[in-house]
Amino acid sequence: TPRGAGQTMGYKIEKSKNGLFSSVYIGNASTSTRDAFAYTMLAAYSYCAADQKVAFVVTPTDFSVTQKDTAVGVTTVPVYNSNGTTSYTTQNYTYPVTHKFPAFVSPFFCQSRYRVFDGDMTTEDIGRELVHVTTKDFKGGLLIKSETPPQPFKMNDVIVNLNGKRVETDQEVRAILGDLEGEPKTAGISVIRDEKIVKLTAPVKDITKEVAATSDKSIRYLCEALPEDLGSTTFRIRPPLCSKHASADR
Repeated sequence: TPRGAGQTMGYKIEKSKNGLFSSVYIGNASTSTRDAFAYTMLAAYSYCAADQKVAFVVTPTDFSVTQKDTAVGVTTVPVYNSNGTTSYTTQNYTYPVTHKFPAFVSPFFCQSRYRVFDGDMTTEDIGRELVHVTTKDFKGGLLIKSETPPQPFKMNDVIVNLNGKRVETDQEVRAILGDLEGEPKTAGISVIRDEKIVKLTAPVKDITKEVAATSDKSIRYLCEALPEDLGSTTFRIRPPLCSKHASADR
């Protein structure tokens, strides 16, 4: 978590396991919360664009901090002299001020293709203690919470394997589906059902165009929200990415 005035301003991209990245932006006291929010997301889009990939960016989490400080002011006060004249002198005084240092973190995927299981369903990552009896390993799984999930899933199924790879999170499923070769219509999965491992074939669909369209719309919105002149004290991400989309609109 960023900490006040001692923080280093700017951004960084961090890569975690399972194909998930994080875009981190830290501003200073002169950076607005709006701009910091935009910089965080634009950094993710720029990172993927440089690799000719499409970004799927999650709304940034706000880790901004406030810092209380004391400022010094100067005021002029009159001095009444014994000879009847008045002179003036300056006097220092202090007053409290609060500085806000905006900081945001946004997880994102950076892939060439995006695929999902065909049909709407709600899932939840669950811990290894809930599946160990069946899997005999030390990983969790992906619980199907929907009452009427798409076929071949059933409510309370736990996905533990996809295309021959052990999975335990939604992020892993997204990454593996995106990396499938060719134009697959199905994927092989294994689920825990009634405390047994059941192998199934699930239909998948490609949503790359939808993700790309959403990304383009988001980039345009963020670029329009940023000031034209970012100045020398802010992270200058706007010119390359925003100029490209501005040219495409003309």
